[in-house]
Amino acid sequence: MSVFDILLTYHIAFLQGLRVTLMLCAVIWTAGLVLGTALGVVGAHSPKSWGRFTRGASFAFSAIPTLVILFWLHYPAQAALGIVIDPFYTASLT
Repeated sequence: MSVFDILLTYHIAFLQGLRVTLMLCAVIWTAGLVLGTALGVVGAHSPKSWGRFTRGASFAFSAIPTLVILFWLHYPAQAALGIVIDPFYTASLT
C-alpha cells in the first residue's frame, strides 16, 4: 500500500482529525490571547498582589509538562470527582 492509497482510503478520518485540530487551535489561541493579556495587565498594574500570584502560577504551570496535566485532568481528576468530561474540553483547558 502506498501513501496515496492510505490517504484515499482514510481521507475522511484525516479530514475529521484536521477539523478537531483546527477547532482546538482556535479555542486555545483565543483563550490564550484574552487570558494572557488580562493577566498581564492585572499583573502590571498591581505587582505586589496579583503580580506575585500570576508569576507563581506561571512558574508552577511551566514546570509541569502539558502531557502530565492532560493525564491528570482526564483520568484521576475525573475518577475522583465521579464525572466524565469530553476530551475536547479537557484538551482545551490544558
